[in-house]
Amino acid sequence: MLSEQCHYHPGARIAGECVECHSEFCEECAVEIVRHGAVCLDCGAAFARKKLTQAYVAAALGLLVGILIATSAASRNDWAFAVLAPLIYLYFFPATFFGWHYGGKIWTTLGSATDHFGGFAGLLATIFFLVLRLMVAVFLGLFGGGILQYVNYRRIVESQRALSQPVPLQSAA
Repeated sequence: MLSEQCHYHPGARIAGECVECHSEFCEECAVEIVRHGAVCLDCGAAFARKKLTQAYVAAALGLLVGILIATSAASRNDWAFAVLAPLIYLYFFPATFFGWHYGGKIWTTLGSATDHFGGFAGLLATIFFLVLRLMVAVFLGLFGGGILQYVNYRRIVESQRALSQPVPLQSAA
């Protein structure tokens, strides 16, 4: 059932209806999820938390890979790389994760182009598409796109958290 008002801003003009929970939201609470549509702030924050958790898992895996590589580098007395490897992979893995999810609908469109090929040509087209997407993901993730995605998701979560906090009552002086 629609409330016909924004949960966080009851007096604000309604800007849309959430594609997830079907509640209405104002312009300030609208969150656009690429390949999904406009959602309310609560659903957007839930989505952002999920993506941030996945990125933190990617960071942990990157750190683990970096430590393994650092151990190998240290055994070869390559101390510079032994020190830098954990930091490099700690950044590389989540940056690539965010880069993979950057770009929106273009990946869906390009991916559907592989459907026009059959057999071995289809396999080659799919491999080419995945390699292209991975290269773009690494580039975008490492050179800013990943950071922008991370900051955007943190902003959504913080906005929802701030609006969810109860307003303290003012005491009479």
